[in-house]
Amino acid sequence: MKPSLRQIRITTNSMAEDALADRVEGLLGISPSIYTDVDTGRVEVQVFLELTDDQVHSTRSTLREVLKELPEFGLDPSPGIVRIQKVSARNWQESWKRHFRPFLVEDHLWVKPPWSRRRPRKDQKEVILDPGLSFGTGQHPTTRFCLQQIARYRPGNSTVATPKNSQTTGRPALISLLDVGTGSGLLAIAAARLSYEPIAAMDFDPDSVRIAKENAERNGVADRITLSHADILLEKNSTGIQYDLVTANLMADLLIQARDILVGRVKSDGKLVLAGILTNQFDDVIRAYEAIGWRLFCDQIEGEWRSGTLTGPLNSGKIGS
Repeated sequence: MKPSLRQIRITTNSMAEDALADRVEGLLGISPSIYTDVDTGRVEVQVFLELTDDQVHSTRSTLREVLKELPEFGLDPSPGIVRIQKVSARNWQESWKRHFRPFLVEDHLWVKPPWSRRRPRKDQKEVILDPGLSFGTGQHPTTRFCLQQIARYRPGNSTVATPKNSQTTGRPALISLLDVGTGSGLLAIAAARLSYEPIAAMDFDPDSVRIAKENAERNGVADRITLSHADILLEKNSTGIQYDLVTANLMADLLIQARDILVGRVKSDGKLVLAGILTNQFDDVIRAYEAIGWRLFCDQIEGEWRSGTLTGPLNSGKIGS
């Protein structure tokens, strides 16, 4: 029996979305996309996959079993609805168009899909992101927070403190960025479009690195981003390279485990952006960093998610204070 392209959608909530997405990826071998309805708070974990009719039945049963297991870990996946439907290539494209619409970050950065005709103003930059079959679109609250921080601390932004090395040249100072857990490469590409330099990005998933490279090429910034397949917990920073801004959109446990490695990549007067944290886990993460002298500079709560930017014990406000 010939397989057909299917759209798999699991309706859940923001508390269970990450755990569910991880289980779906482990079972199906594809990184899901996650969409949040800001009005209802409902979340859809979605993948596209080629399946035969027989495989549809077994996949639906397996996913329902996953939903039944989540309460054992203190997670309520309600409403927990699994839908699998056959889609044509055209319907797949239309599905992305319904879910992925252009959005503006800090009035200076447009993130849009390739099919959008929306043009930025002269003082705005754009990032064109093709989500493909399995990668998200940057509209998750934690990703948006990282984008906002990158836009805020962009080189030449007069609303934050002026870096010392720009006062004598009259030109915006170079501001470097490291993106840990880059996924589609969106944050690194946004930084490149906003004139950060140098820029590095890393991810544990080789498929993410591949997609990030393709997206960087699509935006004409591949030569400005150093992309690597690496595990942050195994990083030794043997080069000693540090960055003005480090973004880490990771799970709370990993942010705590990688604490010393992450802060070691931040310049003494730089900032560390932590995201991917549920509100009930945020205090534990911040306490871990406060224990070594770091402090919370700003934070944002959206739904079940809380993200924050931290400064180190020797921070002198180079990229904003």
